[in-house]
Amino acid sequence: MLKDVHSGEELVEMRCDHVLERHESLVTDEDKSGK
Repeated sequence: MLKDVHSGEELVEMRCDHVLERHESLVTDEDKSGK
């Protein structure tokens, strides 16, 4: 049970990192098009 919860937390962190990376890539794309 504890192991499942821990892995779940890791998955959440991975998802957050993935979302942040996607957001950063979108921002850089907007900056490029803006220039």
